[in-house]
Amino acid sequence: MNIIDSFNYQFTKYFGDKYFKGVDNQSKILRIGDKAPLDIQIKNPAGNIVRLNDFLNKKYLVVYFYPKDSSYNCTTEACEIRDVYSKIKNLNADIVGISKDNTKSHLKFITKNSLNFRLLSDEDHTIMDAFGVWIQKNILVLY
Repeated sequence: MNIIDSFNYQFTKYFGDKYFKGVDNQSKILRIGDKAPLDIQIKNPAGNIVRLNDFLNKKYLVVYFYPKDSSYNCTTEACEIRDVYSKIKNLNADIVGISKDNTKSHLKFITKNSLNFRLLSDEDHTIMDAFGVWIQKNILVLY
C-alpha cells in the first residue's frame, strides 16, 4: 500500500466514506511515481504568472495544498512550515503552498505571519484539478 492509499484508508476508516461520495477526481490523484504537472501557469503573490517548473532549482520540490489563508488550521500549518523552512532548504528541497485564495489574500497572509516560503494562487483551481486535490465543499446552511 502506497502512502496515498494508506492515507485514504485511514481517512475513510476514521471519518467513513461520506467525504469521498460523489468525488469524481479520486482516480486523478497523483500516485507515487506519477509525473507532476509542472507546466501549468499559476499566479504568485505579486500577480506574476509562474509555473512549478520555475521552482525546480533544488533537488526536491514539496507542493502542499491548503484550503484558506488565515483560517486557524492553515495558519498553524503555514507557521510550522515557516519555522522548519531552513531545515527543508538544508535537505536540498523547497516548498510551495497553493490555495484558491487570490494574490491579495496571499500577500496579507504572508505579511501577517512572516512566512518565508512561496504561496501561489490557483483561483480557478486548474493546478488543483491537475493534481487531483480539488474537491468542491458543500455547506449546509440552516435558517
